[in-house]
Amino acid sequence: MISVLIPSYRNPTGLADCLASILRTVSDTRNIEILIRIDNDDPKSLEYKCLEEFNKRAFNPNWNIKFIESKVKERGYENLHLFVNELASQANGDWLMLLTDDSIIRSKNWDLEINKYYPRDLVVLNPCGQGLNLFPIVAYSVYDILGHISLNSHYDTWISSVAHENGKQIRLNNGEIQIEHLGKVNNHTETSNAYYSKEMRDLLQKDILQLKLAISMDKANEEYGQALKNLAEGDTK
Repeated sequence: MISVLIPSYRNPTGLADCLASILRTVSDTRNIEILIRIDNDDPKSLEYKCLEEFNKRAFNPNWNIKFIESKVKERGYENLHLFVNELASQANGDWLMLLTDDSIIRSKNWDLEINKYYPRDLVVLNPCGQGLNLFPIVAYSVYDILGHISLNSHYDTWISSVAHENGKQIRLNNGEIQIEHLGKVNNHTETSNAYYSKEMRDLLQKDILQLKLAISMDKANEEYGQALKNLAEGDTK
């Protein structure tokens, strides 16, 4: 299963468009669940409630969608990673697809493309190809090892960097999964400065090393298993 994670704030219209694009392009709704994070004090909370009811009634029972009222107090972009981490903690999928409420999926059967890869390989898919990984698709096993997606609001850059430094970011260069960002790119100078602070870089390095250790352990276990298999085959000859 693929868990689509969407933090949303004051944008039910954009979220509705995003959800419609997911429904139009997914091959089978049974392959996915959608978790949407909203604020209980959002001034447009009533519109979100109406959208939730509409989705429950308009689509078949296999349309697995859940609206989650956040426990994290809204502080805008500064806390974006907390919202994503919160959604990831409630996900049931093998993959965590990180979208925004101003994104649109353009390619058909993207769920089948994701499932061509193995989540146990500890990888992060980059649907943007050679560009910045604005919409990372993270193997749940990576989240499980780190205990979070990111410790900084630039969560897309964070988790992509952790994977890239370990040779575990897979760039999809042939347009297999096309996602368009409709919102404007904001200049979050304060959060960017925080991302490049020594404290954040140290935490990022810790995540990189933690994933590296897990990869090494997986490789050692695989080699040990192969050695046992070879030994058993030798005994039967």
